[in-house]
Amino acid sequence: MTLLFIYLGLVGKASLFRGFSFALLGAGYAFFLYHQEPLLSEPIPIQGVFSIASIQPHQSPFQKGLIYKGTLHLPQAIPCQIHLPLGHHPKGDCDYWVDGTLLQRGPYQYAFKPKQWRPLEGTWSLAETRFVLKEKFRALLRRSISSPETAALLGSLVTADVEDRMLRYQFGRVGLQHLLAISGFHFAILIAFASFFLGLVLPERIKLWTLLAALSIYFLFVGSGPAVLRSFITALLYIIGRLIRRYPSALNLLGCAILFETIWDPLVGAQISFQLSFVSCAGLLFFLTRFEKCIYPLLPKRTATELSAMTLPSPYGYLLLSFLRKNIALSLAVNLPLLPLLLYHFHTFPLLGLFYNLFFPFLIGLCLFSLLTALIAYAIWTPLGLFFLKITEIATSHLLDLAAYPPSLLDHSLRYAALTCPLSLLYLATLFFIGISLLEMPSFSTRKSIY
Repeated sequence: MTLLFIYLGLVGKASLFRGFSFALLGAGYAFFLYHQEPLLSEPIPIQGVFSIASIQPHQSPFQKGLIYKGTLHLPQAIPCQIHLPLGHHPKGDCDYWVDGTLLQRGPYQYAFKPKQWRPLEGTWSLAETRFVLKEKFRALLRRSISSPETAALLGSLVTADVEDRMLRYQFGRVGLQHLLAISGFHFAILIAFASFFLGLVLPERIKLWTLLAALSIYFLFVGSGPAVLRSFITALLYIIGRLIRRYPSALNLLGCAILFETIWDPLVGAQISFQLSFVSCAGLLFFLTRFEKCIYPLLPKRTATELSAMTLPSPYGYLLLSFLRKNIALSLAVNLPLLPLLLYHFHTFPLLGLFYNLFFPFLIGLCLFSLLTALIAYAIWTPLGLFFLKITEIATSHLLDLAAYPPSLLDHSLRYAALTCPLSLLYLATLFFIGISLLEMPSFSTRKSIY
């Protein structure tokens, strides 16, 4: 909210007044929805209706199980999780009348231990269908790929469910945990993949409508986590803009995604995935171009005339340096705002992430592109699909080794456990104030032409 006021203050007093009014309405809306949340000092027996939003596999040090995420109606609605062991579990295709024990793990974070489940007729949910499809996809990978670790990684990249605790640890150790969560990176690969192949056979407008349908189906398959929903909304609005020949700015798309998510669930701002997703995107939009320009003296940008005058292999070297320049700028733009959040929530910032993020996302993107190609080939002719899956397995296993065995010389982390929430907010407010002030604000006449 502080960042919103800073931006509106730069735009003008009228906008600041409208923004302040909007903020008060938003605060009142959130208070109206959640002011009756129970504050529990100890577990209490309770009955209510549980609406299932998602079913995800979960692995503890002792056993594997399932996590049911959803809303518990008491009659006030509270976000809630139910942990169950593997085996016989209630189907997630409807709501349930539940009887059990409710306990609180944090502000607006509740867990429920059910004793009885009773399905409610006339209710429905996509959670069971989504869970079954993901399990079939993971089973296909396990049958077709010999390495269980590689199959787990590829399954996590597509389904956004990370079953393997070791995989989560290995990627978190080198600052790559964001690759395991479905984000704009994955949607961009899906759009690029589908756009390339659909563009070979379909006219532009039909291709866009097909892309719109494909993204919607994938969103229903993955589920509506904060990062997934942000990526889907921005991709959806971008394609709709292409269909109506309007090209909104990336900053406006990000703002629309924030507005939609906070209206849909005012508590989403407390989720770590929401904070990391939007803060990293904002850093990218505010600072990527600035950092790239700062690197120009070290890795200069060449004109078309200079490129044409180069002799082999100089053009290839220039392309490699350009790739390096863009990725250095991208890594700095993303990690600069993420630093206080990672230190506040996890008390550590892996320095290896600054190095690994220069090349690892690009290579993971190639593996994901190869996997999508293999799946299409598998649907057309199974032996061809298995051939592409084998190529994908070999490439992905090498990347997995890079994450599992990083160079010990660089395996260091910045650790700080005393960072408070106010200091983190002050850091982000100052950083984004600088980013907003560096933006080229359009004139009034230009704004009228844009909108």
